Amino acid sequence: MSIGENIRRVREAQNVTLTELGKRIQADPSTIQRWEKGQVSPTWITIERIAKGLRIPASDLIVDKGSFSITGLTDREYNFLTSIISDRQKFHALCDMFDMFRDLPPEILARLSTNMSCLLSQMSECSDI
Repeated sequence: MSIGENIRRVREAQNVTLTELGKRIQADPSTIQRWEKGQVSPTWITIERIAKGLRIPASDLIVDKGSFSITGLTDREYNFLTSIISDRQKFHALCDMFDMFRDLPPEILARLSTNMSCLLSQMSECSDI
């Protein structure tokens, strides 16, 4: 699932309207609807605000454990990544890193993605998770 689909799934499961979530996170309901439909993507800082507004960890919006076959993450890598996302300071560092990559050409992003997957795998092997 995409981030937008996760926002909608959690919001609806909690019976929270677009208007109510908008008030909680100080965003226009039409903007939230555009995130949910995948028409635009929220920034990393906004994802954190949405998660706080829905009273869930940001990792629940970003990482979908059911998508391992798509992302190629092992359980160990998933657990390591969610531990990073759950730590506020590490989450902000991760957000800053992704913001730097936002405007890179697709071919560079593809190579970077492969290298990041390799690094994530190595880091998860070294951690105590």
